[in-house]
Amino acid sequence: MGQPRFLLLCLALPIFLTGCGLSLIQAASDGDTKAVLEMLDKGADVNGRGPFVKTTPLILAAWNNHIETIHALLDRGADVNAQDATGWTALHAAAFAGNTEIMKLLLERGAVKRDSEWTNYRPSRWADKEDHLVILELMKQGE
Repeated sequence: MGQPRFLLLCLALPIFLTGCGLSLIQAASDGDTKAVLEMLDKGADVNGRGPFVKTTPLILAAWNNHIETIHALLDRGADVNAQDATGWTALHAAAFAGNTEIMKLLLERGAVKRDSEWTNYRPSRWADKEDHLVILELMKQGE
């Protein structure tokens, strides 16, 4: 199985396990900002992790291009540099997805451009592999 398909599977798996207490992860992945805020108000962990890959709500919101949800998570204390089990961060997910606005937001909030432990790819490498040229230029600034 190719790396992008495997990564998609790894990121999607927690979404399908909603019966395992993953409602914040599901809401973030869906871009349901209202539900995310309600769950956080009720004590949900903004940096809570799903099983297996240990992905965070922020990573899934970035992967699925939900900027309003990303703002909400960051404003509530989400760790912009939290890594899943593969070393991916929200910055990796946004670079792979090709969302310039999200990339800029994450960088403004202190995201670090580092390699993934699993693939040894920096977010800029993912942007290059996926032909996201604007993202690639943004990522190369300051490297």
